[in-house]
Amino acid sequence: MKKVIIILGIMLLLTSCSHNVPDTIDFHGHRFYLESVENEEKVYNMRDGAISYGETYNIIINETESGLNIRFGHKNYLIEGEQDNYTVTYPNRVKIKHTNNEDGEVVCGDLGKVSEYPEIGEFKAFLKKGSVDINGSQLFFGFILIIIGIISIVNPEVTFFLNRGWMYKNTEPSELYLTLTKFGGVIICIIGVVLQISSCSS
Repeated sequence: MKKVIIILGIMLLLTSCSHNVPDTIDFHGHRFYLESVENEEKVYNMRDGAISYGETYNIIINETESGLNIRFGHKNYLIEGEQDNYTVTYPNRVKIKHTNNEDGEVVCGDLGKVSEYPEIGEFKAFLKKGSVDINGSQLFFGFILIIIGIISIVNPEVTFFLNRGWMYKNTEPSELYLTLTKFGGVIICIIGVVLQISSCSS
């Protein structure tokens, strides 16, 4: 029973929802590369030698309860919302809202007060889409494969019985068969996890 709980825990950990950290971010005319990740803080830097006002700027991203806190050019920006509907609070505390709808992009706020800062549309690079498309059949098939894999790992005798053992009386699988079945179960679990992860696209 203990083995079952451990394996289930590993599977749940692997298939739990998590946000991938992008390796690069295109912002304000430059490409920034991921330098480090520590707790909720991500640091990106430029590698092309580009400078602004005599300095090479990093981007520091912190996830907070209020939203994403972006530090760029020694100034802080707060982003709240998702790609299709978000608000940016600029360093001078002016809020600008950006919305995507059927008519296109809509920007609300006093743009004249933030003309010296990056444009509102550039901050979309830090945000994820608000919805996730899920391939239901692929997700279900991946779940089934994980269950089959777990059974093969924890109790390969059951796999033997379902496969061939029911056709004969008093038959026992060999050690080689049990070992290969467990190994196959691991492979099946991995395939199932990959299918579940790939069934979701942001």
